[in-house]
Amino acid sequence: MSKEGLVRLAVEDSYVPILSDALHEYPERYPSVCGPVGIVLPRSPWFLDTGIPLQLGGDNERFELEIGIFDPGGSSRYKPGDHTHMRYYTGDGRVLYIDFVHPLLWGRAPMLGRPLVEMYREDEIDQALAERHRLFPFSNALAWQHKVNLWYGQSVPVVAPMTDYRDMQAAMHDNRAFDGVVTLNSGHIVDTRTFWGERTRRLLQAVGGHALGGVGTP
Repeated sequence: MSKEGLVRLAVEDSYVPILSDALHEYPERYPSVCGPVGIVLPRSPWFLDTGIPLQLGGDNERFELEIGIFDPGGSSRYKPGDHTHMRYYTGDGRVLYIDFVHPLLWGRAPMLGRPLVEMYREDEIDQALAERHRLFPFSNALAWQHKVNLWYGQSVPVVAPMTDYRDMQAAMHDNRAFDGVVTLNSGHIVDTRTFWGERTRRLLQAVGGHALGGVGTP
């Protein structure tokens, strides 16, 4: 089976266990569990077994976590906000968009529906997701417009949203973020033990995943 076939099979096999466990662990956040699901997905056994690394940036085959801004334009019962999803870069100019949570944001699916899995060219994916799914690239303008604070309950002021975006994206790819603190480029310090906390660690353990060391930004 091709690597793409293995990834698609991993999506099918992991969708119900991961999403149902995430909704059980975070009932008050329904349906906005994209952050915990994103953190757990590439570290779960289904995706670890593909042998594809979790890596931020590069031109090689990899899994990458991306944060966009969901703006339904008044067509959803849920408010605009940041939205995390996973991408599988094939290494040959294509990228597979993998999103377990997005269908729930429209209220079109029951508790568990179907994940979004769509292949695009690397140079077209951002525009396609904006046009098809109202999922826009993260930007200062949209973040200020929708009052997006990526650090949630942390005492970190929003000064430069794009700086927060880069810090958050790097932290989600760096497995050390599970175990201590991250000093942001802004100089602020985020305690990831309280930010993602034991609940996300329990979710990771519930699906049999683990955080491997030495994976992150090349």
